[in-house]
Formats: sequence, structure tokens, C-alpha cells
Amino acid sequence: MPEHANGMAVEYVGIDTIAPAPWNVRTGHDVEGIAESITENEFRDPIEVWGEVIVAGAGRWMAAKQLGMETVPVIYHEFASLAAAQKYAIANNRETDKSEFDLSALTAQLEELDSLAGTGFDPLPPPDDPPPSHHDEQTEHADEPEDAQVCFRVVVPAVEADEFGEALAAFAEAYEWAEVTRRA
Repeated sequence: MPEHANGMAVEYVGIDTIAPAPWNVRTGHDVEGIAESITENEFRDPIEVWGEVIVAGAGRWMAAKQLGMETVPVIYHEFASLAAAQKYAIANNRETDKSEFDLSALTAQLEELDSLAGTGFDPLPPPDDPPPSHHDEQTEHADEPEDAQVCFRVVVPAVEADEFGEALAAFAEAYEWAEVTRRA
């Protein structure tokens, strides 16, 4: 029987012998993305199970079903109670949500890959239209090249967009930026 990195035994079981916990509070699994990751990178993160109930990995289970897999890798856990299993499941999901990326290192790694397939990241789409030019002949600066412009794209969650937009507008005003464009 293969072992997981932490020494726990990994078993392969029939996909229909386990099922997501009916009390699972996690929703919105990216089943397509997880399926792509399994296809590109193999199934490297076993599903965590208590009895026949999935406590961590319901999205991986859904993706495996979508891919037509008949068996899946699992690690079995023992919990003293339903409350202990629920607590673990909640913590497992929440701690992932709180993780962050080192954006410089991530960008460097993604740029080195021959394909982004299976990473969960998509290439940045080309802009719908070229960025606006901020060159104005009446306010031309001698030390500034004629075609100088600084454009960047920042994506923030919708719930934070208004607060971010206000902060960016204040920053732009303080540094006398010509224009700040917000797109929905």
C-alpha cells in the first residue's frame, strides 16, 4: 500500500464507496479546473475520508467522477465524534482560503512553464482595446518620451472594489495621474 508524505497509508477505493459529507459547508467547487489538474498532474492529493464520508476532497471526488475514474486515492481518518470531523473539515477549507501567494515568485514560475494547463491559472487575455494614451501636447514634459504611458491591471474581489477604487482615486490624485479607469 503506498504511503502519503506524512506516513499515512493511501488506499485506492471504488469511487462509489465514498461520498461527500451531507454536512459539508463548502460550495462552488471548480470541478472543471480540478479535473484539468488531475488530467495534467495526476491524482496527487488523496481524498480524506472518515468511514465512508469525505471530510476533505469533495471537489476532487466530483472531478474524478466527471473524468469517469472508477477508483480514487484516499486516506482514512479517525475522529472521536461528528463534531471533531466537522471541525477538521471546516479548518481544512478555511486555512486554504487564508493562504496567499508570493506574487513575484508565482509570476516567475508561471512564466517558466511551457503551459498553464493544470495550474488553475489562465493566461492574461489581451485587452479589449489598447490602453489610452495620456500624452497631451499642451502639457508635454521634456524628460518624458512622447509615447510614455503607465498602464496596469488590478483585479480585486467585488466586495472590496468600492473601497479599493476610492483608495486608488486618492492615490492617483496625490500623484497627479492623468486618468484612472474602472471596469466592471
